[in-house]
Amino acid sequence: MSLSLNRLPIEIRTMIFSQLSQRSLASASRVCRDWPVSAFPFLFHTLYMSSALHLEVLKEQLSLEDVSDALSVPVHVKGLELSGRVPKDSICHLAYIVPRLLHLSYIYWGLDFMPESLEWPFKCPALKSVHLWPKLVSTSLEGRSWIKQLPRFIQFTGLTHFSLKSRSIPYKFNEKHIRPLTSLLESSPNLESIILDLSSATKPPRTYSPTLIIEPLGDRLVLSQLRRCHFLGDADPDWFEFATEPTHPLRTFLARHTSIRDLAISCSTEVSGTGMELNNLPQLPPSIRHLAIPLFMCESVVESPLALHIESLAISNLSLHGDDPLGPLAEAVSKVTLPNLRKLEIWAGYGDFELGSGVFEAFVSAAKGLEELDFKAEVEDYDEFLTALDGAENLRQITVNPGQLLKPGFPITWNFALNELAEMCPRLEMILTHGGQMNRVIRDDSGEICWDYM
Repeated sequence: MSLSLNRLPIEIRTMIFSQLSQRSLASASRVCRDWPVSAFPFLFHTLYMSSALHLEVLKEQLSLEDVSDALSVPVHVKGLELSGRVPKDSICHLAYIVPRLLHLSYIYWGLDFMPESLEWPFKCPALKSVHLWPKLVSTSLEGRSWIKQLPRFIQFTGLTHFSLKSRSIPYKFNEKHIRPLTSLLESSPNLESIILDLSSATKPPRTYSPTLIIEPLGDRLVLSQLRRCHFLGDADPDWFEFATEPTHPLRTFLARHTSIRDLAISCSTEVSGTGMELNNLPQLPPSIRHLAIPLFMCESVVESPLALHIESLAISNLSLHGDDPLGPLAEAVSKVTLPNLRKLEIWAGYGDFELGSGVFEAFVSAAKGLEELDFKAEVEDYDEFLTALDGAENLRQITVNPGQLLKPGFPITWNFALNELAEMCPRLEMILTHGGQMNRVIRDDSGEICWDYM
């Protein structure tokens, strides 16, 4: 086989290697003398560092001299991911490693600590994408305090992609610590994606304000390449002002950025009022295809022209209350069509409410192409939920936990429920739990159903 592959033009061989996994690339590079050269750019495109040994070996490779460009680590590395069990005392190697990665454009930090500083990435002229997702425990001292040091960690300029995740929002974060995020936007005119996911472990939760990040930018700055804008976790742009004031900074920011395709703003606070009139709906960019917004905006959105183009919709309240909080939305959806909707999410996972079948029935009827369903709250009645999915002919994936469907004492098992869902939805391929368990549907030629538990 190796001889046959060697006869192929280099362009086709390159296309083949570009489709292989890291493990397959590593194996392929050992087959014959010519293959390492073909596999090397893909094998070393992104380095995954998860131990002290990984960093030590990389440092040793970078110290080698007289290495051809075809097999040069500095020439080919574009991405660096740090996760797993890299100890703190090994991070010092990065000061040597990173400046020598001449074409490094992407950094992901997923360790369970933050370094003393992040000076080494600032020396990468090609750096365009930074993702800080430390796995810190929110109750630890470091977990509570690291985000106070944002000025030390966020000195990047000219980025195209940035994301930041923290399980802790410090006291007076909006007043004392939010300014570096504004500076990042100001210094990255070609930004394509920003994702902030900041949440609080306190009760009631502390919140952060997307408005205070955006307001200092004024009305003139336009990020013309912005495609994705996410403010997740305990975000609060002052929803009452947002709903009632057309000049609210976040509203005007969204109106200016007509290139946004993916907008998500979570809602962790109680929003008074029953809804938003269509005439008061913020001027959402017509380019939006993926939308996550609070319930009070959803009715107006599904009644607007935007509904004809939306491909995914998430109701972004983290909690809901009342007998049937989604009832008015279900009624609104029952009167419209959502021809391009492929995914529906309901983020609320707690509160004194249960999901009635009406909202599922309405969306299944309005969105004939619906493929994915993801929700976290308990359903009011399992049998009614199952009946509501009748007609979901294109549904391929459901994300739900057993306890959301089957209440204690309910006389059927989870395996029985899986079979009923697969029988009701003829194209169902996967049922996932929020904990990550995958249950894959396998149908034989006769239509008999069995399951692959992954």
